[in-house]
Amino acid sequence: MDASRFVDTTAKSMLTISAVGLADRGRLECEALSRIGGTRRASSWTLCLLAAMPRLPARKHGYRQAKGKAVPLE
Repeated sequence: MDASRFVDTTAKSMLTISAVGLADRGRLECEALSRIGGTRRASSWTLCLLAAMPRLPARKHGYRQAKGKAVPLE
């Protein structure tokens, strides 16, 4: 990640961080300022990354679609 300024010109109030890697782990700080400078908010959080996706248990019950009808899984 880079620490350069991010300016949201769409005013959607969302921060998106992309291309994050394991080297980016740690405490991050964010500061938001209004265009006229009157409103200021600061936030900080800790970025934790998983090395791999967690394993989910196998799905043993439910339904599937067969010829337009719900059929129980066996």
